[in-house]
Amino acid sequence: MSHQIASFHREFKVLTFMTSHGQLLLRSHKSANCGTRVDILFKDVYAFHLGTALLGLSIVETSKEELTKQFGDLNALEATQVKWFLLQTSTWSGFVHAGCVAWKEDTGEFHEASQLLPQVMRPGLINPGREK
Repeated sequence: MSHQIASFHREFKVLTFMTSHGQLLLRSHKSANCGTRVDILFKDVYAFHLGTALLGLSIVETSKEELTKQFGDLNALEATQVKWFLLQTSTWSGFVHAGCVAWKEDTGEFHEASQLLPQVMRPGLINPGREK
């Protein structure tokens, strides 16, 4: 049985994926229309199929059988005790096979660390105010 767990009328981008811990972080930054950013963190990620920019994002917890209708055979990707999430945008659908998902809305800047993943800054980003 599928059920929607979150919906955002914003644009998200894939910010980082840490293979060592299976963590996928998506971010929607502040804009002229919205004074907050939103981070979405998937943990214990085994597989994902996503675009790099996601406009108007909905997250639906679903079953492998439902996703198979749209994406074909997913048996090779399946891990036990892990959930399937359908990610839908206004123009595209994808999925994440992960243990859990969480999100946080705050007033942080795009380049600042996530409250969901505070130990990780964006790779290659020089912290403002720090010299090499």
